[in-house]
Amino acid sequence: MKKFILLFAILAVSNLAFTQNQPPVIVAKLPLGESVFLENGFSLKFEKVIQDSRCPTNVDCVWQGEAKVLLHLKKDAALQEEKEIKLGGNNKTIRFSYGNKEIKIYNLAPYPASTAEKENLEYYLQIDF
Repeated sequence: MKKFILLFAILAVSNLAFTQNQPPVIVAKLPLGESVFLENGFSLKFEKVIQDSRCPTNVDCVWQGEAKVLLHLKKDAALQEEKEIKLGGNNKTIRFSYGNKEIKIYNLAPYPASTAEKENLEYYLQIDF
């Protein structure tokens, strides 16, 4: 039994020693109605929130819900693509490409609260590009 405990302790300590620390991801805020300018003449505009059925805080829900947003990807001010993005559910990070670059969308904030009116929320996307 002592050998088993010693072996377990050695494995646990060695696992900690080999765990790699990943640097934190620094995200940018993209407010509703605003654009962010990307490389090579591209820009991304957070056009609108189509739907926000995420379960509010302090409420028990059967389904956690999801949010849908509309993005416009432009090149030199000309619309290249409209993207409807679903956030929530099992979608942790949404990724899509423009040119040879990638955009990651992490979250739509703020998260709805049971006491807040959805019409007055100042939505923004948390993105990395």
